Amino acid sequence: MKNSNLPNNFRNTTTTRLQPPHHSRRNSTNSTQISLLNPLLSRRYRLEYFETIRTIGIGSCARVQLAKFLPTHEILVLKTMKKSRIIRKRQVEHVKNERKILSELRSPFIIRMYGSFQDKQNIYLVEEFVQGGELYSYLKRSRSLSVSKARFYAAEVVSVFKYLHRNCLIYRDLKPENIILTSEGHIKLVDFGFVKNLDEDDKTYTLCGTPEYVAPEIISQAGHSYPADWWTLGILIYEMLFGKAPFLDKNPYFIYQKILHDEVKLPESMDPYARDIILQLLNKNPDSRISLARISTHFFFKGISWTEVDTLNLKPPFRPNVSGPLDDSNFDKFEETINHGDIKTALEMFPEF
Repeated sequence: MKNSNLPNNFRNTTTTRLQPPHHSRRNSTNSTQISLLNPLLSRRYRLEYFETIRTIGIGSCARVQLAKFLPTHEILVLKTMKKSRIIRKRQVEHVKNERKILSELRSPFIIRMYGSFQDKQNIYLVEEFVQGGELYSYLKRSRSLSVSKARFYAAEVVSVFKYLHRNCLIYRDLKPENIILTSEGHIKLVDFGFVKNLDEDDKTYTLCGTPEYVAPEIISQAGHSYPADWWTLGILIYEMLFGKAPFLDKNPYFIYQKILHDEVKLPESMDPYARDIILQLLNKNPDSRISLARISTHFFFKGISWTEVDTLNLKPPFRPNVSGPLDDSNFDKFEETINHGDIKTALEMFPEF
């Protein structure tokens, strides 16, 4: 395998897959009024207004919990991020950016944030409860998806990327764990910590992403832009069809080497249009990688009405089993212990919250 000059600090800037515990892959408060577009968004939240129910996800800096909003008994999601961990992992600006961007975005394919607040230990984001569970969990149960099912989820990702890119935003963290299914079966993207505002002709050099999904131009620090998102779509389609990402290794360094130097291997017997779009999305040269205009008209999406996709009128191939507004059975179980850490941080570090 060829060697390359990978940046020494790359491993410290990547995210890890959010996993259930058994899987080897995953007070006085200040509050902020966010928006008046929705009655929920006009509220000022405090921790004592919530009764936590259980954890539905754990990330490198965050614990995601279901919680009852006591004044109205609504079930919401409370994303708790420890300040000590945010600072130690140098994620302060990413967290601030996530809050700002989520407060401004309005798309049916993006998780709704209703508010944010903080206390001495933690930052809190209040979000909608989307009940269908992670696409990752559905994929893990199914092992792989049919071409028609993969086409549906890929089409909705194309729609949300189109929305983000038109608003000069690059996502940079697509993976099945960051795609939540609604009770009707449509997708919503979560985790906007690596989203960045980027002018059309600009590039950014930040090292970020999940190892299996990182585009080669991010690894090589050549500067990356919107084509890096289309690379991740290619990885996602591959993983949906084959149940695993194309470039794998226990050591992230060798994952990066494979992404930089190995060609994706696809069986000749697979659907020819799926094969072609994966190869075009996983073009290692971002300048030659397939663009939105060509993706939208590619034969892989033949028969897809993009108007129906954008308006949630394309029928989902799978509808999660949801028995009612309190049903959380589509999410894995997690240990509920919370370690508050040993680093004291000031409220002044996060004045926006």
